[in-house]
Formats: sequence, structure tokens, C-alpha cells
Amino acid sequence: MAVFIPSVKPEDFNNSYGEKKVYEALGTLADQYTVFYSLNWVGINEKRTVGEADFVVVHPAKGIFVIEVKSGEIEYKNGEWIQTNTRSGQSKRIEPYVQARKSQFELLDRLNQEIRDFRIPMMCYGVWFPSIDISEKAPLPPESPKEITLDKLDLENAEKAINSAFDYWGKKYRQISLNQYQLKKVIDVLCPHFHVVPRLKTKIEEMEESYIQLTRQQAALLDFLEEQKTAVVHGLAGTGKTVLGVEKAKRLAAQDEQVLFLCFNSFLRNALKRNNTIPNVTFHNAHSLAYEIMGQSDLPIEDILEEFEDFLKGVFDEDSWEYSNIIVDEGQDLDDRLLNRLYELVKKKNGCFYVFYDRNQHIMKNQLPKWIEDAECRLVLHKNCRNTAEVFKTSCSIMGLENVSYNDVHGEIPAARFYAREDEEEKIVSDFIKRSMDEGLDFSDVVILTAKTIESSWIDPTKKYAGQELSCKGEPGKILFTTIRKFKGLEAEAILIVDAQMSALTNPENRRLLYTGSSRAKNLLNIAMLEDIKTGEYGDYLRNIAPDRNVPKNKKGLKRLLNVTI
Repeated sequence: MAVFIPSVKPEDFNNSYGEKKVYEALGTLADQYTVFYSLNWVGINEKRTVGEADFVVVHPAKGIFVIEVKSGEIEYKNGEWIQTNTRSGQSKRIEPYVQARKSQFELLDRLNQEIRDFRIPMMCYGVWFPSIDISEKAPLPPESPKEITLDKLDLENAEKAINSAFDYWGKKYRQISLNQYQLKKVIDVLCPHFHVVPRLKTKIEEMEESYIQLTRQQAALLDFLEEQKTAVVHGLAGTGKTVLGVEKAKRLAAQDEQVLFLCFNSFLRNALKRNNTIPNVTFHNAHSLAYEIMGQSDLPIEDILEEFEDFLKGVFDEDSWEYSNIIVDEGQDLDDRLLNRLYELVKKKNGCFYVFYDRNQHIMKNQLPKWIEDAECRLVLHKNCRNTAEVFKTSCSIMGLENVSYNDVHGEIPAARFYAREDEEEKIVSDFIKRSMDEGLDFSDVVILTAKTIESSWIDPTKKYAGQELSCKGEPGKILFTTIRKFKGLEAEAILIVDAQMSALTNPENRRLLYTGSSRAKNLLNIAMLEDIKTGEYGDYLRNIAPDRNVPKNKKGLKRLLNVTI
């Protein structure tokens, strides 16, 4: 069977019965034939403007045959061809042989322009009238010899008709045989392969509107909260908890209510303050709120919250509390004592108290606050509106989460990169940064997160990687390098997680940490894994991670388990 370019379905024939019948007839040609259907062109010089060849038949030994198809009733009178539509009865003047010749010479010019290393095959033309029978004695005009004028009867033996046309022209022009290389080059000129992938920056800009639409869908939950003063809202990473929390804060503030938006880490608080200037809304993390209310403390920072909880319970004058409403983001990281006390302060003012949380991200402590578990009104966000479906799938796979709802925003599959030495990890970082810059991303779009501490990581923030500087503070013109814990609640277009250890994946707390870090990536996620286990030990580790999954006991198993490329 002939090779068709393109292959089409019956409904793709532009409502042309004739083209459909010819297409079916040409389908009976031998394997050596290549058939182009509806080959459109724009003239490469001033001789011709635009045109279309209905069919172009290529044979390596015979040449190239351009076919113009005209169906319906056909008449030649007073030097003109007239075509009448069978269904509508409308008639029009046509020039089928002129059209065929125009396409023949246009394609010939293109081949001569592109091919210099061998002779061009014979280029010829013909016209096919698939609706009518033309008798041998029909008085055809000089431009239409019978050998190149095909009719309905020729549909029954298309190869014989095509070869007859080739033989007719072969007596006038020299036929050139093509080898496989030459045939491929001819076909590539007529139908070149063109594939340009947009840079990641462009993809991100196109995807952003989809994320915005998804977040708007989630906002329907806010309408429910209009009648509910106290609620906890659970959602996996990327389901829009922070966005919805900020939107709810805006609605409360618009009623001239004082609102405290409370989160855990300082990076998130600073980002919220920087991006949201909302009258009557104050953004704090737990530590900055403690310092505002009780003043600076000489205690180590890890002990401040315990002192703050004691202060609120025993020393603080609750009548001086100014916030009528509190919205808590990443509530799983706060203690019961603090949540209970803040709730009591808001309840006395008859205000609203909302806690957004993800039970899979309690990486600051071992279990969820009892306050969250026992809350009377508990709502759930299902649809992810931050990450591509591929990034979200990897994040959920790390925790073994199934039956989750993926969005329709797609990107590339996250990659796991393995290293055993410091220089290998450095190369992974350099390659990631170079690719991100080549893809047109801004410095602020790219973040490197360590699963350890800055001090214990092999990555040195004072060094340059791929010619770029790192910063632990998020300075302009530098790549942010920080810990997963500090970046919690934030997001970036491209994230590389470093210092993840294969042996650590058996620990649920470490998997929660990796889940938290990976879910920060909106579009591009790479994970640099320290391969600190032996090849023969993979089976034991993978069984420990996912005892119910049947996967190969090697890196391929990890690839399937975490939905990554390796």
C-alpha cells in the first residue's frame, strides 16, 4: 500500500466526493509509491502566488506526478472548461490543466533550489475527473491528451492509469531513478520535518492562565465560609490553601475587620507581605507575632514559641488583643496550646478562625495538632492548582498517596539524578542552573532546596555554579539556596532538591520532607539523590517505602515508584 502524507480520515476531504474517491483509489498503489494529499504552497518567486496540488505521486524510478481533481459534471466549450456541481447545480469556469502545471513548476523550482547533489526526477502532471467516463473517441482539447486525463474507470486500476501517465511523459522527458537517500531528500523538500519546542519560560506563561482558572474554581469554598466562623481546611500541596486564605483575609478586611494572617516560616511571611498590601491585614509568622506581643527574648529561637504560649496563657491581657479574625496557614506546624489560645482570643471578639493545613506536611513536629483533628467543621480541597500534573504525581507518589485529583496542566516528568561524590552533585547543580537560564527563566524562578541544613550540605553558597551566584536570602540576580523547611509554603517555577539520600526514604519523616520540597515546584522538578545504598539493597528499601507495590528491585523500580525519569 502506498505511503500517504498526511494520512487522513474520510471527514477530512473538504466535503469533496471526488478527492475522497481518488484517495481511495491511490491507496491501492504498491508500497514504492508515496502520495501527498492537498499539498499547499506559496510561490518562491514572483511568477506564482499561492496554490494547491490535490495529489502528488512520487515513485523512485518513474518520477513525480501532480494530479488536479475535478469532480461533478464536466464540459469543454468555446475553449473553456465548465464544472457543474452535482448537488447544487451551480456551474463555474475552471482551468484544471493550468492549475496542475502551476503546481508542477512550483514544486520543480523548489526541488532545483534545494537539491544540488543529484539530478531532479521527472516532474509531470495530469487531471483526474472521477465522476465521469471519457470515451476513447472523445474530442479532447490539445492541452489534455488521454494519457494524462484520468476518469471514473481509472479508479478501478489506479496503478495502471498512473503508470500510463508516467510512460507518456517519459517519452518526452528523461526519467531519473532515485536511491533511498535521494528519495528521502525529495520527500523532505516537499514535506520537511519542522519541530521547535518553546522555551520553558514561554510554556510557563501559557500555563499560568490555567492555574488561575483552577484557583477560581477553588474559590467557591469561600462562599461556604461566609456562614461558617470556624473551620479547618485540608488540602494537599498546591491546592491553593494560601491563595484562598489571602482571599478570605481580603473579604474580612473589606468589612473593616482587623485580620491576622499567621504562618510558620519567615520566607512565606515576607513573600506574603511583599505581594499583598491589604489594609487591616497583618502578616506574621509565629516568631514575629511573639516578638511583637511580648518583645524580644534572650532565649534561643527554638524555645521562643514555648515562652510565647506561656505568656499568652498567664501574662497577656486579652483585652488588648486587636485582631478580630485569624487565618492560619500551614496550621499543622503550630502547637495545640498556641492554636487553642488564639482561638479563645478570637472567639471572645466573635470573629472568624480558619486553619489551612496539609496533614502530609507536618515536618516541624511528629503529629498533627489535636485542635485540627477535633475541629467540628472540616473541609477538603481536592484540585491541585499549582503544579503540573507530572510534578504533583511525583509529590504524591513520594507519600504513597493514591486516588488524588490531577489537573489538566501538563509538563515534563520530574527527573532523579544520582551522585556519590561532591563533584558529581556540583555538576548536577550547574547543569540545572544552566538549563534554567537557557530556558529563559529569571533568577527568581529558580530555587535550590536542601533536604539537610545549609551548613551540612555539599553545596557551597559562596561558590558560583554555571557562572551564577547563590544566595541564602533571596537576593536579586542570584539563585536562592535554602532548606526545604524554610521554603515551606512558597513555590517556584523550577526547583532542584539536593542532599536527598536513598537510605533516608525509608523514614516517613524524611519522605514528608521530600514531599514538601517537591511540591514547591510549579513546572520543573529535579531531585539529586545521594546513592548511599548498594545495588543489591534496592529491593529492601523499595519494599520498605511501598510494601504493597510490585516494582523492580532496582533503579527502574524507584523510577516507577516515584514517577521520575532517571
